[in-house]
Amino acid sequence: MQKNEGFVKDGARRNKAKNLRIRDLSVIILYMPTVFIDGNRRYYFFSREETRMHVHVSTPGGEAKIWLEPEISVAKAINLPESELNEIIKTVANRKEDLINAWNKHFGKN
Repeated sequence: MQKNEGFVKDGARRNKAKNLRIRDLSVIILYMPTVFIDGNRRYYFFSREETRMHVHVSTPGGEAKIWLEPEISVAKAINLPESELNEIIKTVANRKEDLINAWNKHFGKN
């Protein structure tokens, strides 16, 4: 009987951990919505941040924060070679209208 009771307790712990991971993922989705993915780059917003329009970009090797207004410029870049940062800026410029529309939809300005 003790083995079964222990199994139930261990199972409950595993379920609690699984639920925590699912809840954490839902928080990420809610507060860090992905706008689009381009190759290995994820373009997303962080909901609890400043109001100036910008997009975050995560790559396997680094990350960036790119201003969308008043013009496209780099706010922050971490561990990104200049060539990759230039590609990110080019992608943001090409998708600027999509990013602005997504921003307005997400933050309720539309």
